Amino acid sequence: MVPASFSSSTVGTITSFQGLNETQGGGYVPPDVVDAAGPSHIVEMVNLAGEIFTKQGTLIENFPLASFFLAGPLTQSHRMSDPQVLYDAQSQRWFASIIDLRIVLVGSQDFSYNNVTIAVSGSSDPTGTWKVYSVRIGEVLPDQPVIGVSDDKFVVSVNDFDGFVGPFIGAQYWVLNKNEMVAGSSAIDLDSFGPDGSLESVHPAQSLSPTTTQYMVTTGAGQVFSSSNLVQLFAITGTPPLPVTVNKVSLTVSSVFNPPAGAEPNPSYTINTGDHRVLRAVWFQDNLWYSLTDSCVPSGDTTSRSCARFTEINTAGQYVAQDFDLGAPGQYYYYPAVSMDGNGNMEAIYGYSSSTIYPSLAVAGQLSTDPANAVAQPITLQVGSAIDSSGRYGDYFGAAPDPSDPTLVWVGGEYNANSAWSTVIGSITMTPKLVLSANPAYLDIATNSSATSTISVRSAGFSGIVSLSATISSANGPTASFNPSSVTLSNGANANSTLRITVPSTTPVGPHTITVTATGTGVSKQLQIPLTVGPDFTLTANPASISIQAGSTATSTLTLTSLNSLAGTITLSGVSVPAGPSISLTPASVTLLAGGTATSTLSINSNAPGFFTITVIGTKGSLRHAATLTLLVVGFTMSTNPGSFAVPAASSGTSKLAISSANGFGGNVQLSVTVSPTGPTASFSSPRVILPVGGSNSSILTVSVPSGTAAGVYTITVAGTNASESATVQLTTVVTPISVNINNTATFTGVKVVTAGTLSVDSPSSSITVSGTVSVTATNATTGTLLFSKTYTITKYPVGSVFLLNVGVTPYPLASVNKVTLSGSTASDTVSVYRTPDINGDGIVNRADLNIISASNGCSLGQTCYNPRADLNADGLVDITDLATAAIDYLATDFIPNFTVSASNTPLLVLVRGSSSMAIPLTSANGFAGTVSLSTITSSTVSATLSPTSATLTSGGSTVSTLTVSSSTRGIFSVNVSITSGALSHSFLITVDVGDFSMFPDYSFLSFFVGGSSNTAIEIWPFDGLAGSITMSTIITPSTGLTATLTPNTVMVTAFGSHNSSRLRVVGTMVGGYTVNVTGTIGSLVESTIVEVNVCQRGTPCNQLAPIHHGGIAQAASEGPKTELDSLETPVSPSRLSTNESVTGASSAHDIRDASLSVTRQRFL
Repeated sequence: MVPASFSSSTVGTITSFQGLNETQGGGYVPPDVVDAAGPSHIVEMVNLAGEIFTKQGTLIENFPLASFFLAGPLTQSHRMSDPQVLYDAQSQRWFASIIDLRIVLVGSQDFSYNNVTIAVSGSSDPTGTWKVYSVRIGEVLPDQPVIGVSDDKFVVSVNDFDGFVGPFIGAQYWVLNKNEMVAGSSAIDLDSFGPDGSLESVHPAQSLSPTTTQYMVTTGAGQVFSSSNLVQLFAITGTPPLPVTVNKVSLTVSSVFNPPAGAEPNPSYTINTGDHRVLRAVWFQDNLWYSLTDSCVPSGDTTSRSCARFTEINTAGQYVAQDFDLGAPGQYYYYPAVSMDGNGNMEAIYGYSSSTIYPSLAVAGQLSTDPANAVAQPITLQVGSAIDSSGRYGDYFGAAPDPSDPTLVWVGGEYNANSAWSTVIGSITMTPKLVLSANPAYLDIATNSSATSTISVRSAGFSGIVSLSATISSANGPTASFNPSSVTLSNGANANSTLRITVPSTTPVGPHTITVTATGTGVSKQLQIPLTVGPDFTLTANPASISIQAGSTATSTLTLTSLNSLAGTITLSGVSVPAGPSISLTPASVTLLAGGTATSTLSINSNAPGFFTITVIGTKGSLRHAATLTLLVVGFTMSTNPGSFAVPAASSGTSKLAISSANGFGGNVQLSVTVSPTGPTASFSSPRVILPVGGSNSSILTVSVPSGTAAGVYTITVAGTNASESATVQLTTVVTPISVNINNTATFTGVKVVTAGTLSVDSPSSSITVSGTVSVTATNATTGTLLFSKTYTITKYPVGSVFLLNVGVTPYPLASVNKVTLSGSTASDTVSVYRTPDINGDGIVNRADLNIISASNGCSLGQTCYNPRADLNADGLVDITDLATAAIDYLATDFIPNFTVSASNTPLLVLVRGSSSMAIPLTSANGFAGTVSLSTITSSTVSATLSPTSATLTSGGSTVSTLTVSSSTRGIFSVNVSITSGALSHSFLITVDVGDFSMFPDYSFLSFFVGGSSNTAIEIWPFDGLAGSITMSTIITPSTGLTATLTPNTVMVTAFGSHNSSRLRVVGTMVGGYTVNVTGTIGSLVESTIVEVNVCQRGTPCNQLAPIHHGGIAQAASEGPKTELDSLETPVSPSRLSTNESVTGASSAHDIRDASLSVTRQRFL
């Protein structure tokens, strides 16, 4: 163990503010704190909650992680844990992950269906759109996912366990194509490695400078080794779907040990300090830092304590550059999180406590120019004030660089206050800085008078004398003086000076700016203070923070005060971000007398739970001031699925009503329902539901339609109430039959178009759609000559959505643009005719069509840039009117001659080293006739062929192409099938489960006396969707003297189910050694395992049973060729082994979408 020494450098704190606490996190322990910094925001995720802040600590948004990751309500059978978040400056995207654990009932048996869910932001703004993906794991528990990025790769690593309470299996990690994720692709190429039973807690590094190599490190953890003197460094090159190679080298470090529990002021409780796994790793310009909790004896101590281990690896030379423990006599350090700033300096946060110190937080760091194994003297970030009695702590803290300031790192961690965990977020620096603030931060001064503001100067890593000066923006302006004009600071200290501003009579009335400058040796900081000379006013709110129950109203008193004899009327307005609460001001304008005050009452009501920022603005001429309030609305939300349905009279329909807790609500929710107009009746399976805090529940709503009920649209309003809280949700029920007769005549550019037909509302149906036939006839408006005639079949088209009926005239095709709406008991169809907005003729109005119009925007008839197809209204000018028309029709289906593809969305099961086929039916639609071409895109480890690859469709006809898939690599893959004909293109993804199974005995060696018997279970583990009956058999060598039976001899396995087994029983009649080859066969797939048997002569020694380890599970489950590292190789330098290990992964274009969806989804905050 190398103890840290202290350098002459200093670490300083710039900002700190409170993050999430135990109540907001759902009441779970430990909190699993992680934070990340973007250009303008800080994101914190803890357990089941997330928050977004400004860098000044203003809360922008609070959100449950279940809704963020689009996982649906959490229940006893659906759990989430271990969030991670980082900001990648290279791609300007946020990445986040979480475990998503689900238990489903198959027959009478429970099965786990587990995922690692990943979210990727659409921009550098975390409040915008995110894409959500899921890596499907199956029954294995993927504990503590950790994420890392390089220029082209995103890596997530987990520790696999056999279910919630089963044994450790091994470490597993996936290498994903980061560029595809950033682009929002619906399927992501990835390679999978492991599980590997010899590895645990393989930690990907976050790359902070450009590199296409992704680094990872591991020191093991408590499941594999209780101590280790090796760190394994992984270097991943290549990007899926191209080959991915993993090179691994083991480096010698000072031994790390599982740490002892940490002391607290109450000896009845201790801090759970975890094990010695790597907790955080970052890479910057060939240097990789990682941190973990170790056991060490601090300098000056005689007792082992938990310490913070920091290690730096030079990845270019593959050697350990620094390796030291940070500790203190009598104290316990734990859960260190390390990062580097943009200058290559190291900064870190860790927790600490002792028999006299409550669990608290401290920060430390090292300049890149500091001596090896030396750090700046740590300073406290947050003092704790209560013990931790939960028995759990950590499991990890956060540290992340600021992409906008190369001198800052943002940290987050757990401390204890009020007998519960809390978190704090702070920015720290190894570059000495000054922090300035002013109170008041805004001055109003009359001419011929003066006012003061207290200037606070705080040191962040600086020690010395700070001089103060001020300048003012205008000529003939005010003068400034300080008392004192200089202050002396030590690191972390704070000093005040009084700034006095004197305004002479010559100063112009109006706004001015005071710039305060603080200067010390090597440091300088400026602060601007707005100044208004002359009449002004102030605006304050009391209270400025409000918490209410959903459905209730709260008030705040707004006080306006005249300054410098201001008199007149001030207009007030209010706004909520995000929108939702209703805001009223009484009165909405106030009249101030010179030197007087006035008030207005702000009333806020919200039926929707959430966190809101309310800003009230007061305006008088050019004077403008604002008061900001925060509003937390506690309650519950309700949703229905489906949200609408259609049924005939004398029948019924159902919808699942989901009720979810929001912002800490818990209690009973009473349900009621009204139907308007009267006719149908509605009831609940459970009219009263109980919501746990942070949980959810549901009730089935049944809408019954009596015989004789009038056809029409009925609104079902569901209300949920609890004391003063309430929420409502509406769904629409359409009672059929309802039809719409279409008969429209329109003339456009000399073409008379008649649209006629009948559409009826589909029933019963879980959505509101119409079907029927509509004919379109086009004639010359002058001569009556027939130009075009066609009858279209409309099938289940959504009511309220626009659709186009192609009018195939020359030279420019037109469209009969239709939209069916329902109102009361009637349906109507609006029809317009103009040049088709589906300009490129691909069957849908989309972005490509809008781009065509934009390209000719402003061009008129006769100009070379004029495109008549883009001139939708045919007025000779392509302008905003045409663009708006296409925008209104955006995503409308164009019923042009087309073709449909109706392949099954059920995953295709293929036995490893075998093949399987599926039919892809193609059908002509709307009179399409022509040749279509078919092609596939998949990974190099999957063979996908189509027969035929080209097919001819006749009008109204159909044909079939057969897709055949084979692979010698097990896994879950995707095949993208594309079918094209000219501008028409259809594509879809087919999930391919290449299934396999492995077998191994509980005991690989059996020994017993002649005439006796022994037995062992043969464990059978299905992988990647394998399902069916496995036939078991044995071959014994030599063939006489031993018999073997398997019970049962046929074993059933289910897709993504748990393992099964058959029991092997052997009976020995002759002394000797035997080999039993146990074989399992399903279709063309054959796997086997060996059991060695020793039949002993009675009266002689006989070896006992020798169990094999469950590492066999991990080995059987691992993917790709692998060479195990010999950890006992002779080192050729003090910190390096001589032989590297190389692993090449199978290039697997896995489709990692949620198994219940065919496309990735978007999430909006």
